[in-house]
Amino acid sequence: FDSQQSFSREFKKLFGCSPREYRHRDYWDLANIFPSFLIRQQQKTECRLINFPETPIFGNSFKYDIEVSNKSPDEEVKLRRHHLARCMKNFKTDIYFVSTFEPSTKSVDLLTVETFAGTVCEYADMPKEWTTTRGLYASFRYEGNWENYPDWVRNIYLIELPARGLARVNG
Repeated sequence: FDSQQSFSREFKKLFGCSPREYRHRDYWDLANIFPSFLIRQQQKTECRLINFPETPIFGNSFKYDIEVSNKSPDEEVKLRRHHLARCMKNFKTDIYFVSTFEPSTKSVDLLTVETFAGTVCEYADMPKEWTTTRGLYASFRYEGNWENYPDWVRNIYLIELPARGLARVNG
């Protein structure tokens, strides 16, 4: 693009809003980013749509900034893996990771992510509680090694959700 204005005009044609408005949304709709022929070439991951009730989850949260780029977020993956391993050791039931994101106040190239890790339990001896919003959710199951997990997650957000006409929302 020869100017910020021409980029913003083209962006608005694709997404129906300015880049600034898009960054401040509480959801990511990436359907207009990847050409359909790339989506068709990808191996499909099984997706189930689940009506999830409003559910209290007990656990703890952690916050971090990630760079908005095309490279793999290695530090984020290590941080999430560490928390997941700790949860798997402490809980013998389903573990929920719920993330929210917002533009970072430090840089336009960063997102601030807060992730809550916990479980549904009848006793509330955990430090924090998060209540999920009732609604229709896409469910994907991963089976494999840790080395392939970051690429699988990127595939979900960048290929699978747009191919199905779904958007990533907070939570």
